[in-house]
Amino acid sequence: MTSGARLPTFNGDPHWNPIWNAAQEVDLPISLHIDSGALQDQPMNPARFAAHDIGPTRSDHHRPESARSFEVTTKTSSADIAVGDELPRFDLPVTSTVIVAGAIASRDFMPAHHDPEFARRQGAPDMFMNILTTNGYVARFVTDWAGPEAMIRSIKIRLGGPAIPGQPLRFSGRISAIAEEADERVFDVAVCATNNLGDHATGTVVVSLPRA
Repeated sequence: MTSGARLPTFNGDPHWNPIWNAAQEVDLPISLHIDSGALQDQPMNPARFAAHDIGPTRSDHHRPESARSFEVTTKTSSADIAVGDELPRFDLPVTSTVIVAGAIASRDFMPAHHDPEFARRQGAPDMFMNILTTNGYVARFVTDWAGPEAMIRSIKIRLGGPAIPGQPLRFSGRISAIAEEADERVFDVAVCATNNLGDHATGTVVVSLPRA
């Protein structure tokens, strides 16, 4: 973006429609900060947001399918874990909603994460997931296996191909190293998330569990 350039106004511009639509689908409230200086010449018209009503901030709607697709392990005993053990696979259905909702949650409004045409102009095949969303799903993959007593110590991943709508991400993991501490066992988990375009994310998650 050139100096002085602005993103499209929130006053009904269709540029932002993917964000409103994704927020409505997952019942996600949106908080807007309106600049008190540079945009004073563009007063907000609340009536123009009527088409983008996202409803109540909490509802009785079910969780999205992608959030219910993996059974959470209640507890993993650290004594039973050995180098070479594999984590249960996790397949994440990647939709436009998953991508846009992740970008909203991490406050990443780069157009490539909600505007397919913008992403294609940058050379990508479609809008794509941001790294913060990928990090979140990597953490979820490991903690769903490790259970509620686990503590993530670090996540180090390298991005490869993009995660785009219609290409499910397949997560796999393996215990690559174990360290013994006074009251904990510390595990290096080699993780990989792939789709039909190749490896999306590869790296290591370090997680600790209390001794059994």
